[in-house]
Amino acid sequence: KEPCIHVLMPGTNECFQNKRANVLTPYPTRTNTQEWFDKVIPSGRDFWTQRAWPSVEWRVVELLVLARDAILHVDHQLKRNGLRYKRVFFLSPDILIDQHGQATMVEVNVNGYMIGNLHKSFFPLHEEQRAVFRLMGGNGFPKQHKYAAALEQQ
Repeated sequence: KEPCIHVLMPGTNECFQNKRANVLTPYPTRTNTQEWFDKVIPSGRDFWTQRAWPSVEWRVVELLVLARDAILHVDHQLKRNGLRYKRVFFLSPDILIDQHGQATMVEVNVNGYMIGNLHKSFFPLHEEQRAVFRLMGGNGFPKQHKYAAALEQQ
């Protein structure tokens, strides 16, 4: 496996010494700031917001549409069995973007690898992750309704 394939993202320590790797210094923790648009190559807000990002969105939508039929039967089976649940997948796609702004999906990590946890000095995403859970109704105590009254009495 090529450990320095993530040339603009933190990978292994070798990536920071390898001359092929072009890790930005200081490393920006956000990709929506003018500093990031100025330093990344190709530079410029328009390239990334009008060309590259829409291409990334299409690759992700394509992945979801192609995967839907392969897993939809599981959802139907669970519903037929009367099971009620919420499923959430954090998709972490590895995408290459060429000089024309066209995205190519290399792979997609699901759940286990949360870049904001492992590389939190590069990507401080803890609050964003918590916000997603709040938006979907998760509060950390899913069966609170069963014991809330007794807890209040104590």
